[in-house]
Amino acid sequence: MSVEFVLKLRDACQMIADACEEYLEKQIPKEKSVKTEDLDKLSWTEKEGTKGNYEQTTKEANQDSEIFRALRQVLQDHKGFWQNSAHKYWNHQGNPDIIDRRKK
Repeated sequence: MSVEFVLKLRDACQMIADACEEYLEKQIPKEKSVKTEDLDKLSWTEKEGTKGNYEQTTKEANQDSEIFRALRQVLQDHKGFWQNSAHKYWNHQGNPDIIDRRKK
């Protein structure tokens, strides 16, 4: 084998690896980010529980909006509980169509 052949083979393999990487990056779904200010746009209702006051929103109250679906997905990705700098969020009694939150 000549050095020139090995160099061409190496370059070809690198091109294949780069193409594979690009393809895989396009296949991975982008993680939806949820902004705190968007979450405040949801229709929240004041509730009182055994641990004090909290807020609740539902799929129906928000007409299954994109913001609600994004928050529901974040909760699903985090096993039903998630928190940001302002609030703690969780699925109401495990129901992903009802979401509760409490200020930290």
